[in-house]
Amino acid sequence: MNRITRIKALIMAAATAAASMSVCIPAAQAEDLVLEVPADIVSMFGDVNDDAQIGIADAVQLQRYLLGQSDELGRWRNADLVVDDNIDIFDFVKLRKVVTGEEKPDGAKLTIKFVDMMTGEPLDGAEFMLHTLYDYEGEEYSLALGEWAASGEDINFFGLPTDDEYNYLLELLTVPEGYEFYYGGWNCTEFSFGENEEDKELVVRLIKEDEEKPLSIDLLDWTNGENRTGAGLIEITDKDGNLYYPNLADFCDFALPDGDYHANLKLTGMPVSFLDPDGEFADELKELFPDADFRNCTQGIDFTVKDGQITGDPRFDLGPIDGMENEVVVSCIDAYTGKPVEGAKLSIIEAPDEYAKVFKTWTSSADGPETITGLTRTCVRKPAYRIQVDSPPEGYTGSGSDNVGYGFVYGYSQEYIYYFTPVTEEKNINVNIYNWDDNCALFNDLCTIDIYYDNDDPFSQRVARDLKAGEAFSLPDGDYTAALNILECYKKGYQGINLMSATGDEFKAAKPAEDYNSVRTDQISFTVKDGKADKDLDLYVIAENLYGSVNTGTLEELFGEDLDLGGLAGLEGLEDLF
Repeated sequence: MNRITRIKALIMAAATAAASMSVCIPAAQAEDLVLEVPADIVSMFGDVNDDAQIGIADAVQLQRYLLGQSDELGRWRNADLVVDDNIDIFDFVKLRKVVTGEEKPDGAKLTIKFVDMMTGEPLDGAEFMLHTLYDYEGEEYSLALGEWAASGEDINFFGLPTDDEYNYLLELLTVPEGYEFYYGGWNCTEFSFGENEEDKELVVRLIKEDEEKPLSIDLLDWTNGENRTGAGLIEITDKDGNLYYPNLADFCDFALPDGDYHANLKLTGMPVSFLDPDGEFADELKELFPDADFRNCTQGIDFTVKDGQITGDPRFDLGPIDGMENEVVVSCIDAYTGKPVEGAKLSIIEAPDEYAKVFKTWTSSADGPETITGLTRTCVRKPAYRIQVDSPPEGYTGSGSDNVGYGFVYGYSQEYIYYFTPVTEEKNINVNIYNWDDNCALFNDLCTIDIYYDNDDPFSQRVARDLKAGEAFSLPDGDYTAALNILECYKKGYQGINLMSATGDEFKAAKPAEDYNSVRTDQISFTVKDGKADKDLDLYVIAENLYGSVNTGTLEELFGEDLDLGGLAGLEGLEDLF
C-alpha cells in the first residue's frame, strides 16, 4: 500500500526489549522517521531479513531500521508482526517474544514430512523449495521462501500467512534414490490453509520406482463410451483427508496401502463436464442403455483398497458441457449448375457401427442446405454419426455417405456436400485400374473410384462417389482428381505405386508419370472439356503392405469399418503413403 507512515523511535522501550535478547542497541536518534511503505507480500511474520527463518538477525535488522541506522528491511511486511500496516516498536516487542519463545508469531505453522507411500516410513534425501503464491489486485506473484533437505525428521515453518490471497507450492528438487519424481504430482504440490487452520501437516508420500501399480480409475466419457484420457487430474485422500496423490494423471495406474479412500477429479480445461444423472443427456442414454448406472461425481467418489486391489468399479462419469452441442450442414447440389437440388432423401445415423440409431431423416430442398443440430456423440475408434444418401433426386444419379467424427461436443460445425448429375448428360469419361504385378492386367473389380474437384483444397469436395471402374460417367467441364478408394484397396492388399521407389522408376520408364498426384499412381489429375477427359484415366496398383512398419492398428479400429478416406490427404500417422 503506497501510504506514508510516521514512526517515532521509542528509545527506552527499544532498549528494554533488546536487552532480553542480548542485542547491543546503540542510542537512538530522537527524531521522526518518514517511511514509504510499499505493497508487498508476507513470507513469514518475523522473518525481517527474508532468509526463511526467524532469529536474532531479524531483531537486529528491525532495531537498526527503527533507530534510523539503516533503511534496509529484507521484507517490510514480515516486520509488521502486529499486522497494523505500521512498522514500529510494537512489532519489535512482538519479535522479541517470538525469538525468545514467549509467543508464537502470527500466522500458521506448517509441518512437512516425507514418507514412503506404502509403508509410511520416514524418508531422507529429498530436497525441495517452498513458494508463496500471492494474489494481489488480480495479479499472481510467486515468492520462493528457500530450499530445504529432508533428513527423516519433521521440517517446521512458523508465521505463514493464511489469508485467502495466499497459497503455497511445494516444489521437489530431488527425491531419495529409487523413488518416483513426477509420479502423482508430488513434484509440484499446491496447497493452502483452511479457515481458522493454524497448524497444518503436509505429508509428502513418495512411491518407489519398482512398486507394482495395479490400481486405476476410469474417466468414462458417455459421449463415446470410452475412457477420456487427459480430461483431468485425480486427487486421492484417505477417509480422514490425508493426501496420498495430489495430482495423479488420469492415465496413470497407481498403488495404495489397504484402506478407504476418496478421489476428486480436477478437470483441466478439456470441453467435458461431470455427467448429470438427471439431465437431458443422461435421459437420452437411459433410452439406449436402460441398465446403465450413472453417477454424480461432482463431489468425488469413494473406494476401498483391499489386499492391494480396488473393490468395485470406481470411475468418474463425464458428458458434454451443459447446453453444448455440435451440428452438421448438408447440401445437395446439381453438379452442372451448382444450385441446390430438391428431392434427395438422406438420413443421419448415430453410432452407426454400434447401436445405429436413426437420428434424423429429411428430403433436400431447393432453398438450400439442411442444418442438423443437437449432436452430442463423439468418436474414438468408431464414427459418431454417418450421413448417407438413401436415394438421389428424381432424374439424377449420385450417391454417397460420410462418417462424421468429433473429438468433443463444443459447438463444432461440419459441412458435407453431395453432388448429383442429371441422367440426361452424356457419359464420356471412365477410369480404369491396372495391376502392375500382373503385366498391367485390367483390375476394375478391385475397388470403386471417387472424383474430387482439383482446387487449392484437394479431397475437400467429392463431385462423384463410389463409381465403378470401367463404367462411363459424366462431369461438367473443369479440373478434377480421380482417386481409388484406398480403404478398399488396403483390405485387398493393394496400393498405388510409389513413384520414388525402385518400382516407381520402372513405371516412369514405361508410362507418363507427371499427372499422378502425391507421387503415387492411385490418384490422377485431369481436365474435362466439352464433356471429355483430356487424357486416359489409368490408375495402377501393386500388391504391397500399405502401412509398412507403422504400428497404428487397422483402419477399421481407428476410424470405423466403413470409413471413406478418399485419398488419405492429411491423415496423421500415414506419412509413408506419400
